[in-house]
Amino acid sequence: METQCVRFEKHERAPGQRTFWQVIRDGIRILPDKCATSAKEVMTTAIVCTALLGFLLFLLGLNVSMGRGSGAAGDYPNDPAEPFFKRLRAHGNTAEYAPMLAVLMLCS
Repeated sequence: METQCVRFEKHERAPGQRTFWQVIRDGIRILPDKCATSAKEVMTTAIVCTALLGFLLFLLGLNVSMGRGSGAAGDYPNDPAEPFFKRLRAHGNTAEYAPMLAVLMLCS
């Protein structure tokens, strides 16, 4: 099955002949074309994005560890306005959602 991509191409137009929205509508013609990017380029993009998600998770984990190491953390905070609580939730949410995003990017 061949993949169809969309390529945008600008029209030549004379200014002042059409309304603004007509120019916007007609100014870009969408032409189906073969993909300009190969599967290797798409996979490289997915791998780079997955690596960035992993790096983000590492940095957020480091941020939580620095908060615990400063001694200001104490027990698990109950107040959502507390900065350490925000650190914990940011790391926790990333740990929950980053793997699913990585799988979706690598499978597409």
